[in-house]
Amino acid sequence: MQPKVLCLLFVALVATSVTAGIVDDVLNGVKKTADGVEGAVNNVVQNGQKSSNNSSNSSNALRNIKVPRISIPSSPNIAQIPDVAKGVEAAQKLLATNLNSAGNLADTLTNLITAALKGTQPLADLLNVFSQILKAFSQVAAGNPLEAGLLILNSGLELARSMLRVVIHVVIPIAINTIGMN
Repeated sequence: MQPKVLCLLFVALVATSVTAGIVDDVLNGVKKTADGVEGAVNNVVQNGQKSSNNSSNSSNALRNIKVPRISIPSSPNIAQIPDVAKGVEAAQKLLATNLNSAGNLADTLTNLITAALKGTQPLADLLNVFSQILKAFSQVAAGNPLEAGLLILNSGLELARSMLRVVIHVVIPIAINTIGMN
């Protein structure tokens, strides 16, 4: 299968998963009622852009965050399919190599998220990590038959979703608190 096709498929899977599951996770994770979220959104709409003071409050809050450890998702079904299990392991090793990981991949991803959120370009840094996940899992999936390749891509998707959940659960409460300061 062509790597470009696999990349497009991966992006489509990420987009579908994000819109399908993350929104519910976010709302449950921050434990805000619909009225509280609506009020925060109304504040943003009424006040236009956030003041520079609130932006600095948000930046300070991000510098002081503690990111929970990323968990590497595992699927019992994948473990039962030797080619897929080997492919997922190879993709994780490739990802660790691409990220210059000296140790555990979960610790490396957690450290990269923490550094990104505390950095000057958090979104660009986070997108770089997502891109590295995409590259590693796509490269390995491309060398496999369609069925195995799709399952390997799905494992990459689950890893990206796990990372995204952690980021959202850290950032959304800060954003809501910052918006509420207006």
